[in-house]
Amino acid sequence: MALTTKYSVPLVSATQFDVAPVSVADESDYSGIVHAGTGDWILGSAMPKGRSLLIGVATGALTGSPTGLQVGLLTGSDANGTGAAFISGTTTEFTTPAGDSQYQVEIPLSYVSDMTKYYSAGLALKGGGATAVIAGTVSMVLDPTFV
Repeated sequence: MALTTKYSVPLVSATQFDVAPVSVADESDYSGIVHAGTGDWILGSAMPKGRSLLIGVATGALTGSPTGLQVGLLTGSDANGTGAAFISGTTTEFTTPAGDSQYQVEIPLSYVSDMTKYYSAGLALKGGGATAVIAGTVSMVLDPTFV
């Protein structure tokens, strides 16, 4: 059996790309997208190479009764996420998400197809009334290629 280390399953970035633990507020249509933040998006040409991204989501305190948590890959036009939007085909919805829970999604790196665009992990919450969850992501590259 082989030993898996941080060198064989690298993070996308230690300081960029992921959503720092933050309050994700309720939107009825997933329009309230949370992302890596200003200056923390990664240029497509600088993204690590590999088979896919494994995005882990950790949730904390939850208020209200959300009906869905959406996780996916975002694209934008600059390192600040200007024009941020989920890339079609990369989102996964977890219905009735819970606080103090872990979720994971795998997204093929083939969705990082425009090397001049910027990319970030993204979260959005859906529900009714005043719902919110504290959540953050940690993203790793599966089957990395070091070229």
